[in-house]
Amino acid sequence: MSIVKIIFVLFFAILFIGLNSCSDKKKLSNDYFTLPRVEFKTGETIHLIFHAPEGLKTNAWIGIIPSNVKHGSEAENDQYDVTYQYLYGKTKSTMMFTAPAQPGNYDFRLNSTDENGVELGSISFVVK
Repeated sequence: MSIVKIIFVLFFAILFIGLNSCSDKKKLSNDYFTLPRVEFKTGETIHLIFHAPEGLKTNAWIGIIPSNVKHGSEAENDQYDVTYQYLYGKTKSTMMFTAPAQPGNYDFRLNSTDENGVELGSISFVVK
């Protein structure tokens, strides 16, 4: 094998390994949320894009909830939220949140109302 071929193969191997090792830099998305990546530093601003269904009450909300909190109940999410924002009738927008000061695993959770509603969806992220 010529030196040029060896250099070519090594270049692409390094490039491939480098791209695959940056998995935490990839965008994370589901039906309700899009995050620019999975990991954030404590106190960092997080730009969250949300897509909510039509017809929710104006007090529907999105909050940061520790991941170990059981899913499903708005009341339980409300009890443990680190921070939250109301949707005020918006169905698609970008919200800015500050990452929690305590490192750990968290979820953004969409709740149908602030009056004993239900959790509609979530997306997980890590604070380091």
